[in-house]
Amino acid sequence: MPGNIINNFNAMKKLICTLLVSACLMQMAAEEKAQTPPARFWGNQNAYLQRQANVMFDMVDQTLDRNPPQKGVPETRKLALANLDMLLHDTINDNSAALPGFLDKRVRKMTDSMGKPVTSGYELYKIYNDGFVARTPSVSIAFDIVRGMCRDKHLISDSLIGAVTDKCDILFITHNHSDHGDPGVVEMFLQAGKPVIAVPEFMPDDKRIRHIRPADGSSYKGKAELPGGKKLDLLIYPGHQDDLMNNLYVVTTPEGRTFAHVGDQYQSKSEDMEWIPGITPELPPVDALIFNCWNTRLPQIISTFRPTVAVPGHENEMGHTIDHREAFWLTFQKMEKSPADYVVMGWGECLKQP
Repeated sequence: MPGNIINNFNAMKKLICTLLVSACLMQMAAEEKAQTPPARFWGNQNAYLQRQANVMFDMVDQTLDRNPPQKGVPETRKLALANLDMLLHDTINDNSAALPGFLDKRVRKMTDSMGKPVTSGYELYKIYNDGFVARTPSVSIAFDIVRGMCRDKHLISDSLIGAVTDKCDILFITHNHSDHGDPGVVEMFLQAGKPVIAVPEFMPDDKRIRHIRPADGSSYKGKAELPGGKKLDLLIYPGHQDDLMNNLYVVTTPEGRTFAHVGDQYQSKSEDMEWIPGITPELPPVDALIFNCWNTRLPQIISTFRPTVAVPGHENEMGHTIDHREAFWLTFQKMEKSPADYVVMGWGECLKQP
């Protein structure tokens, strides 16, 4: 009898040990499955497309890092940006985690770079859409910075766009469209005691904003004072996007670097183009001209400002319908006729000019 009890006890111990080992193995397998995305997607189309988007966004991100912005049309960058077009023109990605994840990664790396001082020349950062930051050793100038919207959700978080605004001294807003002027971003500048200059149609009742609009056919010549006493020289022209006010900004830094941003300058009847070419004699030498890539008069705009480098913006605004998410491949085609050297930039990229 005691022998049977001992045998039963040993058998029970083996059974318990076996069950414990099996449970541990099952737990480990479950954890591994949770950490490793499935390699087969039969019957799971959405997971397949989501995984594909993640892989492609990562490949674009890595390729752009290895091939930074430069003049001309390097084939590797051209292919990477064309692949980004394909991803951004597939509306299945509009509500995916892959899209904001990609933009977050790009902008986060950019803010890390902005934390380092500019020792010579200038740096030009493209945040998103037509939002740019020009940096010299003394100042950082922001144009049309927004958080971006897609399907009623912000693409860039408040904390991340705040990391960008923290490194800027002043904000210029070209016109009253939500993809160029973001009240949330404006408030970050104003709360920090930094100047904001805009057209009168943008947040017209906020007296903290410096609203400037020259009379049609004339220009505004003046200065903008920054925290710390530094000053920028300003030339502002009264352009339009159809009937909407659209300021053309020409901003010169204490080092003598000049950046021009023309927002969404466009008129179907082209009245502005009767006087815009005539401003050339009064312009200082323009280091970088930023313009909307869908402008139908690109050669004339570029010839007017005669920049050292022309930089198109406004590609793939995610708040637009597919037919107005301007593709990078289309920008490359248009820029073949550019009368100046040009650089096509993706989100979260930096053009360094020593």
